[in-house]
Amino acid sequence: TSTKNTIVAEPGSSLTVINGQITGSGSGTAVHAVGAEVIMSNVKIEEFKNGIYVSDSDDNNALDSRVRIVNCELHTTSTTVFAAGNGLASVQNTQIVIENSKLYSDAIVISGNGTTTGNGRWGTDIQIIGSEIVSNPDKLGSGIYQPQKDSVLTISDSMISGYTGICIKAGTVRIDNSTISGSGAKNPPAESNSGFADTGDAIYVEANYGHEILVEIGGDSKITSDHGYSLQVYKPDAKHVTIRIFSGVFDEPQPAAYIDPGSVATENVVKVRQ
Repeated sequence: TSTKNTIVAEPGSSLTVINGQITGSGSGTAVHAVGAEVIMSNVKIEEFKNGIYVSDSDDNNALDSRVRIVNCELHTTSTTVFAAGNGLASVQNTQIVIENSKLYSDAIVISGNGTTTGNGRWGTDIQIIGSEIVSNPDKLGSGIYQPQKDSVLTISDSMISGYTGICIKAGTVRIDNSTISGSGAKNPPAESNSGFADTGDAIYVEANYGHEILVEIGGDSKITSDHGYSLQVYKPDAKHVTIRIFSGVFDEPQPAAYIDPGSVATENVVKVRQ
């Protein structure tokens, strides 16, 4: 147990944890990685403020972490997985793969950082495969928060949920065969200089940073919100935002401009043309 970092993976190091449990005392971070290779398999992490903190921007570090979380279960009160790339310090991306795992948080489960000063904290590649990402629906927060530019988030065969399901302020997000849901009260969108407006939407795109944003949705995806919108872009006329829907089921009809030319929309359902 620790009030700071329980396990630290320094630049250039490798860490493998298999078939174990890491239990904290309600604060601190379970694993802190900087420019390291980390593999977690069949591991349970609980009673920490933060779970796995990948902070490649530390001390202008030029190495990119590669983190793989497989068959794990993580419970935290704040950020379960944090990813900070090192921007200009390297040409590669910080990579995090989450597979067949369950991640829970009372706030934001998976978060990046939108800092662009200095070398910046962009440049992440996060893949979520066959996993459950759940933010406490009774508290403000989201399953995933992506504010970092020039970054990629890929979600396949997974379930993402929270007060707001996913908030996107930059980068590319691809969703395939997945369920994204927001369960919080409907709140108005806003331009947030830091953080985001908790709108209660399944997917909320807050475009005030001005970075390029691409959202692609396909497969048997279901995008739903209890009180907000399936998909909301603020502001909807932002020229640097591209939404491409190949297929999926939504709570409300989607704008024609969002539907891929190879697909057809019937009420709330989008299908690829036969």
